[in-house]
Amino acid sequence: MGECPGKLWSRQARSDKDAGNRLALKADPASFCHAIAKYQQAVEKSIKGIVASLRDAGELKDTPIGRGHRVDKHVTALVRRGHPQNDIWSKIAGLLRQDRRDLIETLGKLAPRLRLGEKASRNTEYPYQNPDESWRVPCDTDSFDWHRDVWRFRLLAEKIVSEADRIIDAVVVLLH
Repeated sequence: MGECPGKLWSRQARSDKDAGNRLALKADPASFCHAIAKYQQAVEKSIKGIVASLRDAGELKDTPIGRGHRVDKHVTALVRRGHPQNDIWSKIAGLLRQDRRDLIETLGKLAPRLRLGEKASRNTEYPYQNPDESWRVPCDTDSFDWHRDVWRFRLLAEKIVSEADRIIDAVVVLLH
């Protein structure tokens, strides 16, 4: 049968988080954008792993996972669907408390995307525009700050990845 989809997403999330840590610990400001991109990927894949494991368990049956970077809809579905009396759902509610949801949203907005007619906003991969319309690139040494950006997103990724692993493991145990 093979490994369940939730565990696969989780395994890749851990790899992305570890890669982000290696980049962040270089303390090279030009690599901060790459570390943050990896943390965003780790958070995204952890949340998708939770959704995939719950779908396998018969919950969230009509929730497509997709390949887009934003996970706002998944987070909202997980928070709305929760059952406080259920241990797994209470763990999900604790993991996705409001301050973390806000930070997940902030991190998600750094994943590159450009809509027709929009100014290119700050992101981790492509040239973007400052408020004064001048252009810059994410690897500029002042595009991202260690404490304001890298450190807080690193802490978020560490928490989300480790807790998502526990939640996915608990769901997998219930399936077997």
